[in-house]
Amino acid sequence: MSKVEKIEIKEIWEEESEREEGWEKEIKELKKLIETQGLLQPIGVAEKANKETKQKFKLIFGRRRLQACKELGMSSIDAKIAPKKLTQKQEYFWRLSENMGRQDLKPLEEAKMFFAGLESKIISRKELADQLGKTPGYISQRLSLLKLPEEIKEALSSGNITTTHARELSRITDEKVQRRLLKDAQNLNAEKFKEKVANLEDKSKKKTERGRPRIKETKNTPRAEKEVVETLGKLDVELKNTEDKLKVEYYKGLIRGISWAMNWEKKIF
Repeated sequence: MSKVEKIEIKEIWEEESEREEGWEKEIKELKKLIETQGLLQPIGVAEKANKETKQKFKLIFGRRRLQACKELGMSSIDAKIAPKKLTQKQEYFWRLSENMGRQDLKPLEEAKMFFAGLESKIISRKELADQLGKTPGYISQRLSLLKLPEEIKEALSSGNITTTHARELSRITDEKVQRRLLKDAQNLNAEKFKEKVANLEDKSKKKTERGRPRIKETKNTPRAEKEVVETLGKLDVELKNTEDKLKVEYYKGLIRGISWAMNWEKKIF
């Protein structure tokens, strides 16, 4: 169990991390709140000394609160102190559980926390979903927000579009189309916008199907050969429609393999 103590702010160190959009505005609002009501929620620290600075406590959560108190000129702050032997995974879950409990947690902040745990391989996607009581699909949807163009992320952070709008935009792979649809996302409600994206996907699917090469079937065409040629055609279309470099290389390998096999059709078939 963590205990709450008042500790010296100068003894707290934190790992470098990217500051989110709207940081300055939130700090300003927090300062006003702390001045009038005091610090309502303690920050979280672990007793892990920084070898370079010699500071005693590592910040686990509460960056905004700590920064606001610093700017107010406070010398000490209320902090939850974790047990000394805190593993990397325990530290991650402590930070995650505290932040997930915040009412003002933004979707992109949530996505960044998920990504941090998965990228460092502290946790698997399934374990993360189980711990949070979410589905793996929910985790994937949040992570997809991180791939959006910056202007769409800014619109989401500022509240100009909802998470539903952003999630629908993330389903589109073409950034130019995403940017073009941003204005619609800002002007249409979530349901209307979902319909618009669905209609675009239907048109794109039909266009892709029209682009697939047709196979002229004859009585002398072996069934296996027809399946190989059809597969090759589908992969070629998929290759043209994807921007994922790993996927491109994967498909190129399959196409080379299938092409090689077809050159030996007399032996295979």
